[in-house]
Amino acid sequence: MEITKVQVSLHRNPDSKVLAFCSIVFDDVFIVKRLVVIQNANGEHFVNMPNWMHNGKQIDVAFPLNEKYRAYIENCVLDEYEVVLNKPVTP
Repeated sequence: MEITKVQVSLHRNPDSKVLAFCSIVFDDVFIVKRLVVIQNANGEHFVNMPNWMHNGKQIDVAFPLNEKYRAYIENCVLDEYEVVLNKPVTP
C-alpha cells in the first residue's frame, strides 16, 4: 500500500505535546484519520496512531504490523508536517 496523500492540521497550543492532527490516504481509496504528531520530552517528534480511550486505557484502533511500514508512515507524516509548519503565513 502506498500513501498517496497526507493532510496535516497544526495544533497551536504551546502547553500541549500535540503538535498536529493528521490523516493519510492509501492508494487514493482508503483514509485513516486522527494520527497525531507529538513532541516527546527530548524534543523529538513522533507519530501516534489513531486510538480511543476505554475504561482509562488507550486502545490503538489502526496501526502498522511491522517496523518497516511504521517508519514509512511516520516519515511521510513528519515530512508533510515540516512542509506545513514551514509554509509562509499569508495575511
